[in-house]
Amino acid sequence: MTRAKDISKILTDADISGTLDVTGNLTVTGSSTFDDIKLTTVALPSAGNPSIALRDTNNIVYHQSGSGNSIVLLDSSQNTMYNVSSNTHIFNTGNSERMRLDDAGLMINTSTAFNHLNGRGDIVVGDGSSNGGMTIFTGSSNQGSIVFADGTSGDQAYRGMIEYDHSNDSMAFKIGVSERLRIQSDGETFLNTTTHHGDASELTIRGAGSNNGGIIELQHNRGSGSNRDFIRFYNSSGGEAGGIEHSSSTGVSYQTSSDYRLKENVSYDFDATTRLKQLKPCRFNFIEEADRTVDGFLAHEVSGVVPEAIGGEKDAVKVWGDGEKLPDGVSVGDNKLDADGNTIPIMQGIDHSKLVPLLVKTIQELEARITALEGA
Repeated sequence: MTRAKDISKILTDADISGTLDVTGNLTVTGSSTFDDIKLTTVALPSAGNPSIALRDTNNIVYHQSGSGNSIVLLDSSQNTMYNVSSNTHIFNTGNSERMRLDDAGLMINTSTAFNHLNGRGDIVVGDGSSNGGMTIFTGSSNQGSIVFADGTSGDQAYRGMIEYDHSNDSMAFKIGVSERLRIQSDGETFLNTTTHHGDASELTIRGAGSNNGGIIELQHNRGSGSNRDFIRFYNSSGGEAGGIEHSSSTGVSYQTSSDYRLKENVSYDFDATTRLKQLKPCRFNFIEEADRTVDGFLAHEVSGVVPEAIGGEKDAVKVWGDGEKLPDGVSVGDNKLDADGNTIPIMQGIDHSKLVPLLVKTIQELEARITALEGA
């Protein structure tokens, strides 16, 4: 066996052909060139044609100069685990490609780059023929995020974000540094706000800025000539309750269900005039509009005459209900209080259109009286 102290002299002064078996460490210095050094005792793949091959207990690494100047890593069964060639890095499990990194970007479970509408897709996940996905794994009380950064604003700046908060199971969408959309675990959704401005609701929308545009704009692209629905309303059993329709090229119709097939115990014999005389029209201004006087009613004064026109109860306030997270010392049914310790009112409302049948019936009764008097 060649002694270790003589190895450097042999490698410097002589050409070596065949196989050099070395026990211990081998150090090569100088400018000598080797066409083939093989430090392994197993055969390499016939397609390998290695110029340098190294083996440890389980893996083989070889440099393949005759085929694209690649570097390849094989496992103990000689399955390809990794290879790099022509600016392409390929990662395999067994002999199946699982990830590729090249000039087009990073591809996972596919070798094909995908260019989206606005340019290149730097990361592509999936093979296009089966289910695919990406997991962001965080703690149960932490947030997972996808951040959209602006390359001109520095490494720490971002222009958008999708964030999932595991502590309360909510999904938030941010534009710039401002949250614009949030979806809670119960489906409650906030648009341009993070709190509702009244009773808990399924959807809360806050207008952007102080512009005079509509908070919600609806447009359909169907032909004119017949009604087109903008919004339909249904009750809990799935029955239609009404809707908002585009009734002509320029008009909107607000519909409440009135089909005779939905009704029973229909009566035309009632005294509308007496009831109408109980209503108390008045003039007033709203507290927030001190300089604007309007005509109308006080809701509680109408509720005894046309109750279907009124929503809510007189002097009602918000209370804590079942299913809400109660503060310490608070029970279901207790009044909710604002930051100043005051009760929070639930305001009554009125639907003036519900007064129309009473007005029409009163006019008919007055017409009948006038006709009777004129014929006397």
